Amino acid sequence: MPHKRLVLDANILVCAVLGARARGLIERYSDSVAFNVAEAEYYLSTVLAPKRGLSEEVWRPTYDRVMNVVQVIADDLNSP
Repeated sequence: MPHKRLVLDANILVCAVLGARARGLIERYSDSVAFNVAEAEYYLSTVLAPKRGLSEEVWRPTYDRVMNVVQVIADDLNSP
């Protein structure tokens, strides 16, 4: 049986950094998850974290922890 991989967009990565439910699912299935991280990091640092009053020192450790269990893929591999 071929290996399957779940590819998630940046919104899910943002949810994983800002909330526990998505983070738990990613950690549980981490061997088969890939993300578009550049978009997620951009929105976290420029829009979402500032809007919530979160400094980088608050959200970055969680982001780094999530990134330790996901596989980064090239954008061209994510296109249909």
